[in-house]
Amino acid sequence: MCIRWKFLNRFIAYAHREPSQLELDKSVSSGKVIVAAFDMDDTLITSASSLRFNHSAFDWKFLPNVRATISDHIAELKKGDQPVVTVVFSNQGGVIPDFDSKSFLKLRGKVEGMLKALPCIDMFFAAAITKDPEQKKEFRKPGPGMFILLEEIIKTYGLDIDFEQSFFVGDAAGRYFDHSDDDLKFAQAAHLPFITTEEFFSLDKVPTFDTRKQYKKFRHIAK
Repeated sequence: MCIRWKFLNRFIAYAHREPSQLELDKSVSSGKVIVAAFDMDDTLITSASSLRFNHSAFDWKFLPNVRATISDHIAELKKGDQPVVTVVFSNQGGVIPDFDSKSFLKLRGKVEGMLKALPCIDMFFAAAITKDPEQKKEFRKPGPGMFILLEEIIKTYGLDIDFEQSFFVGDAAGRYFDHSDDDLKFAQAAHLPFITTEEFFSLDKVPTFDTRKQYKKFRHIAK
């Protein structure tokens, strides 16, 4: 299984495994796919050097509990009769959307390393630099553009998204220690239940709002 890259709308870096998990799952009985979606930086990975921005394709490490938690949860979801696709959505405003740019090559190396270490991740979307303010508003989180692109891809397999069982995990929830509320607003714009990084991966920070109460059906995820 290899990883293919392309740019969607000229500035959305899109990576996917080939053959696609959706192609492998097309014989399942249900016509709805469960989307397990995640932010990347400070949700799945962080800088290994403790610098704010990664200085190389190798300057990253998984946050605690990430690999085991995602692998176990996706394996549990796949025991059902619905296809499951695991997706990462990331804002990458420092990346020039050119296959030969140093910034893209650094991102590509990091993402391919992450996908190699986490085989359950099927797709990756990143909003790179764009000078168009309308594109930036629509496609960078909290805008829903990257999710809409995913939805269009899923429809090409004759499938729809199961919004009740799908979810998005991120760290930017608008709490006093968060840098923004972009992940929360992205989940709301995409009509996905939102779960904080700390809940999903059982980390130390405690959310200032009770996502467990909001989405009781997802309580098992944070255990």
